[in-house]
Amino acid sequence: MKFISIQGPAAPGFFMDNERCQRFHSLLHSMFDSQYFLTNSKYKTDIIYENSLNLNDYIINQLFKYADKPFDGKCRKHFYTSSEAKNTLEAFFIRLYHFTQRKEWYEEFIQKFDQEIRENPQNPIARHLLGCFKHIELSNFQNLYEDVLQQKKLTIDRHQTYGLLVEYLSRFNVN
Repeated sequence: MKFISIQGPAAPGFFMDNERCQRFHSLLHSMFDSQYFLTNSKYKTDIIYENSLNLNDYIINQLFKYADKPFDGKCRKHFYTSSEAKNTLEAFFIRLYHFTQRKEWYEEFIQKFDQEIRENPQNPIARHLLGCFKHIELSNFQNLYEDVLQQKKLTIDRHQTYGLLVEYLSRFNVN
């Protein structure tokens, strides 16, 4: 499982309108069939895919193209990548956890995440991520996805939850 992510102030340059996002989906689908999951919001874009080859650099170059941006080495450094399943899952949830600190950004991302889940309910990567949400047994973290969808107030103890999340993810067995 491989992971590409950009979030925060550098991410809006990679937010794609619906047409460009659909074309980018088509590219990813042609490369990975349904073995990928893309969430593209204004302040966070995540791509998780399953492939024996590490295509992170190629996909990042394609993101520049589809976002209609010239490739820029300085901007490239804002992307986080991983190439192992354990690192990918840890990074996804830890980065998501940090992202919750900006509630308005987080809520938009989760709406896009939910839209992707609803449009592709049989996507194996999405199902795996949802399974991870269900198995993270942290009182402050386990319902982050459902809480925003139900419009509940998001409150978490940042330091305690982060420590418990890292401890839990270090024990997580990737299948």
